[in-house]
Amino acid sequence: MYVEQDGSKASPPQDASFSQALQDLARAERTATALEQHLDAIEGKIEELLATAERLAREQSTSEGQAADADSHVDPDADTAAAGSHDSNRDA
Repeated sequence: MYVEQDGSKASPPQDASFSQALQDLARAERTATALEQHLDAIEGKIEELLATAERLAREQSTSEGQAADADSHVDPDADTAAAGSHDSNRDA
């Protein structure tokens, strides 16, 4: 029989259920730690994908801007001269 600190008699502690609760708690802690590690890994992959998408978007907008600049620098006289040479061939 167990005696409390105040001297009263008490029933024996539930060692088995307490032990099981501690085991369940330890298992839950391990599961939580594993989940945190998986979530961290997923977060890292998402950040990599986002960074890649942003880089590709910048590269695409840069290349589109360069293509537009190249088109705007075409010599308009070159097109007229080429068209004129075709016309002179028809006259011959």
